[in-house]
Amino acid sequence: MRASLTTKLVVLTTALAVVGVVAGFFVVTLVVRSHTKRVLAATLSHHQGTLSHLQRESLEGMVRTSSAAESNETRGSNVGKERGARA
Repeated sequence: MRASLTTKLVVLTTALAVVGVVAGFFVVTLVVRSHTKRVLAATLSHHQGTLSHLQRESLEGMVRTSSAAESNETRGSNVGKERGARA
């Protein structure tokens, strides 16, 4: 009878240890998953801000280039008209 009780205690203790380890891994998994989501959200937000800034700068550069090209074309056509009027 005593061996049987010892066996039961060993099995029960082992089962409780397994449950405790599995529960611990489950909790760690939830914490890591939550932390990862927060970090990824912050990183995504930062990258979106950087991308918006770069797109804005690129658009402003294209507008400046376009305005400068248009200004040069307008000046060139005015010079041509003035030369034609003088001749």
